[in-house]
Amino acid sequence: MTEQKVATNGSNGRHPGGRPRKGSLVWAKSGWRARVTVDVDGERVRQVVDLGTANRAAARAKLARLRGETVDSAARVQAAAAPLTFAEALAEAHGRWTAEGLASADDRRRKLDRYAVPTLGAKPVAEIRPADVRAVLDEARAAGQSRASLVHIKNGIGAVLGQLWRDEIIAENPVARVRVPRVREPERPRAVLTDEELRQLLAHPDVDLEIKMAVLISRTVGGMRSGDLYALDWTSFGEGFATCKVPRRKTGKPQELEVHEAVRPFVAAWWQGHGCPVAGPVFPVRRGPRAGEPKRPGNSMADRLRRELVKAGVLRHELHHDSDTSRKVDFHSTRRAYSTALARANVNAQVAQVLAGHRDPKVHQRYVAAATIRALPEAALPPLPTLAPAAAEGELGHEPCLNSAGAGGGGDVNAVESFRAGRGARTRDPQLGKLMLYRLS
Repeated sequence: MTEQKVATNGSNGRHPGGRPRKGSLVWAKSGWRARVTVDVDGERVRQVVDLGTANRAAARAKLARLRGETVDSAARVQAAAAPLTFAEALAEAHGRWTAEGLASADDRRRKLDRYAVPTLGAKPVAEIRPADVRAVLDEARAAGQSRASLVHIKNGIGAVLGQLWRDEIIAENPVARVRVPRVREPERPRAVLTDEELRQLLAHPDVDLEIKMAVLISRTVGGMRSGDLYALDWTSFGEGFATCKVPRRKTGKPQELEVHEAVRPFVAAWWQGHGCPVAGPVFPVRRGPRAGEPKRPGNSMADRLRRELVKAGVLRHELHHDSDTSRKVDFHSTRRAYSTALARANVNAQVAQVLAGHRDPKVHQRYVAAATIRALPEAALPPLPTLAPAAAEGELGHEPCLNSAGAGGGGDVNAVESFRAGRGARTRDPQLGKLMLYRLS
């Protein structure tokens, strides 16, 4: 059902101010209707289309379909009557996430566009089943996505369909019946810059100054993420650069921290190099039509950091190459270095959690374990005989002399002989037996 009315002022679907009309929703006894304006033969025509739903959320999604330039009334009625698809629900959800200030809204949208929309995009939301969601996760796993990425994809689909379930558009959220598939992947932490490598990077004259400042601020002021640095404004600093209000884009909770007095001169020099601005981004876009504007969150500094490390002569293999046990360094490694430094300094866990802006204390505990739980405590070490130093240089091929009384002493010959393989030892292990035979031969 459609009603048409010719509008009198303006053209091309715009009101006299020139802003495009987006349409509006009107409630009627039969449910929600859309009032939209289109251009027909040079005249603006206002149409009222029955959306066929009493649910406001579904009506908003259907209204988005009617904002094009289509003038065929029958086509508009058909479009309004069509069921809500996942792609339309995703667009509606993304707008809501952005309005709510969700820092990961764009990242979530990009990930779902890449992995969920090809399978679910054209499917009506009421027809999506748990098997469809599992198919999306299986395809993402086959594409090499990690388990963490699979969790993000599942949570993103759940966020879209969960809102529809709460709005009573669908009977249940099928994601609740889906488990993330198992992914066998080794634990490969990112390589982290040591303090000496950091000093070498900051001291080298050929390293890009922006990378130096980004690394320095991240490493010394709250372990800022790259998104925090992009959102950092000169108004965030207090008088004399003594304090800094960290944006914390991920948590949405800004945090004021002290800037160490040794770091303040570097920040002041960076500020003077930008012409002493009263406000504006601390790390603006430097080239192109957006020069001077804030950088966008998706702009990675990982490749630039590795290039500048090469310039500075920081060539440790783990920093530049993936291996079976670690992954190459990225910019987030400066935040890991910050948290690791707090752990090695024996900073109280609660204090460290506040300084780093971690929401979960388990996150900081991982850094404590990585930084401090490495060596076997002395009390847990069994008594062992010692190895005497070589009698002279060049005797590397000579079997070392075992000494139970201390390095360099006479020692107990019986203790030494009992330690050596094959001296009265017995075993049922064929591999160990071969080793003993080799030592005796």
